[in-house]
Amino acid sequence: ERAKLEQMLGSLRDLEGQLAGRAAALMDRGVPGAPGESEAGLRGETVRDHVEVAAHAYAYGLTRVVHLSIFGRDAHNVGWGFLGFPGDAHESVAHVGHGYDRDRSTEAYEAIIRFKAAEIAHLFGRLAAEEDGDGTLADRAVALWVNSGGGKHHEGTSHIPLVLVGDAGGALRGGGQLRYGGGEVCVSQVFLSVARAMGSRAEVFGDPEHCPGPLADLKA
Repeated sequence: ERAKLEQMLGSLRDLEGQLAGRAAALMDRGVPGAPGESEAGLRGETVRDHVEVAAHAYAYGLTRVVHLSIFGRDAHNVGWGFLGFPGDAHESVAHVGHGYDRDRSTEAYEAIIRFKAAEIAHLFGRLAAEEDGDGTLADRAVALWVNSGGGKHHEGTSHIPLVLVGDAGGALRGGGQLRYGGGEVCVSQVFLSVARAMGSRAEVFGDPEHCPGPLADLKA
């Protein structure tokens, strides 16, 4: 136990040093310019810092639930200059205009998705490095990746892609793809399925009219 505590303390001190260095760099920059331009290179590092904090909190028992929102619900309106797409990503991805052709728009969208996927993979990699009983924390965890806009600017909320990473200790079925027609199921049923897999006894999530129960297709 002492060795584990010393390892934890050393890891937290390393993280503290990284965050302090990032804060000093931001202070030296003065008043920030347009998103994605003056902050190019820092936004990606900021997301990674949040992922590291989440991984540490989970690994050391400070929490068992983590919510990570990459740039919030208005993520499409912030700059993604650190990925090579400066300025407001809203027009370049959603409207295919203002100097961006369709190929360029697709390139930007795919770059953003790959960036987010890499952060989720990094988080699970950190959990996989932490022993937990006869396995690792990753073996018992599950991450639910939600695109709140459905990947489309307008009317995307009727077709929302969801990605589940991990199987919550074997409680969820993985390794496949499920596809439903519009209105056939509700996102709340996926939320309920994950909650039940993690030990909740909840019978409904949100409006009962739209959540008749967990998805049988997700149960292992």
